[in-house]
Amino acid sequence: MKTTLKGFGLAALLMAGQSVYAAGGFGVTAKVGTLGYGIEGTTGLADNVNLRFGYNGLSGDLFRDYDYTMNGTTATFSAKASLETVSLLADWHAFGGAFRFSGGLMYDNNKFEGSAPLGYYNIGSGASTYYVGLDTTVEGSRNVAPYFGVGWGNGVSKDRHWILSADLGVLFQGTPKVTLTPTGSGAALVSPTDIAIEESNLEDELKSYRFYPVASIGATYHF
Repeated sequence: MKTTLKGFGLAALLMAGQSVYAAGGFGVTAKVGTLGYGIEGTTGLADNVNLRFGYNGLSGDLFRDYDYTMNGTTATFSAKASLETVSLLADWHAFGGAFRFSGGLMYDNNKFEGSAPLGYYNIGSGASTYYVGLDTTVEGSRNVAPYFGVGWGNGVSKDRHWILSADLGVLFQGTPKVTLTPTGSGAALVSPTDIAIEESNLEDELKSYRFYPVASIGATYHF
């Protein structure tokens, strides 16, 4: 899926660039931010309105472990991020300058994964203690999520070839969905009901993350 999304995003950028070049220009942006590294294409739709299509991605270990307490026992998850989005956004330069309001949709394939080592954990109802390891996956509940934000920079500014840009906004990814998987020789002994309870508890704890903060900076070349 990741390779497919990346190829789709890059192919769409190339096709968009070819189709709009004769109509007044096309901007290509390299960017970095909370969605990872990205590439983006911009073309004008109307006076003060542009269309952007982009791909962002990043995979790697996070900077700190995450401690989660279950009925008095603590699991320390070594966390890893796997970020991937494909975006289709409209920019409105309401005042005719570089400042813009932005809105649109993103295909959201962002995931956060963690693993806790073998240990004794009171999972779910707390009635039973299990000697297991724990793997967890956290992802948004919306595959296609709305985005709204503000930004700076016009990727098809007629009087410049190089343009700096910035974005600040929110991706409404929905309440995080948690999948908890016991590992080790005792995994088969863990009650599915206890797993479901613990997944629900984790989702309650993480529900404030239904709003994913988006911030980025970039450099655009306008053809």
